[in-house]
Amino acid sequence: MTQNQLDEIRKAYESGDIERTRVLIQNALRQNPTPQLYRLAAEVARTEGQRAYFLEQAQKLESIQPGGSSEPNNLGSTTA
Repeated sequence: MTQNQLDEIRKAYESGDIERTRVLIQNALRQNPTPQLYRLAAEVARTEGQRAYFLEQAQKLESIQPGGSSEPNNLGSTTA
């Protein structure tokens, strides 16, 4: 995920446009799935089932990537 993508995701989230946030995260996941993106997706998941799935995917990727993910989600401290 590029910094520009992260900035765009953050702007959509902070403006309250959760649907746009979801679309941006989905597009970023298609290009380069990372634990950070899956954690972001979990924050804006539509259901608890989706949230659990996204967190599981993040954990799976962290377990196969050296050092895991130390990147914060960068969307802020509020939840959707």
